[in-house]
Amino acid sequence: MKPRNLIAAFMLSLTLCLLAGCKTKGLYVTVQNHSNENIFRIVVFYGSGSFDIEKLTPGQTHHTSINPQQSNLIEFRFTDKNGQLHFPYNGPKVGLDYEGNIIIEVKNEYKVEFHGEAKPTL
Repeated sequence: MKPRNLIAAFMLSLTLCLLAGCKTKGLYVTVQNHSNENIFRIVVFYGSGSFDIEKLTPGQTHHTSINPQQSNLIEFRFTDKNGQLHFPYNGPKVGLDYEGNIIIEVKNEYKVEFHGEAKPTL
């Protein structure tokens, strides 16, 4: 096949995949603020990395995908409206080639719950 035709076939395949709703495997993390208060300086640590969220207002949600390179527990921390640091809240284990969905939910009185699961790909 000529390189020009190969590129066209690849672009067509990619377009069809996107239109069909193909979803890549990965590890998706959602942080939800279901409390009645703003939370600030949110940090989610995972095996070999972290991500920050400056602020979540009540009812606000943040979505991201992560790619841990080492096995470790997810660790979650944040600061409340009075500047008090709340930590560490430990969630499920994640690592290289894990996939799944993890939801971190902050509830009233700054209680934290983890939902979902992460499993190694086979």
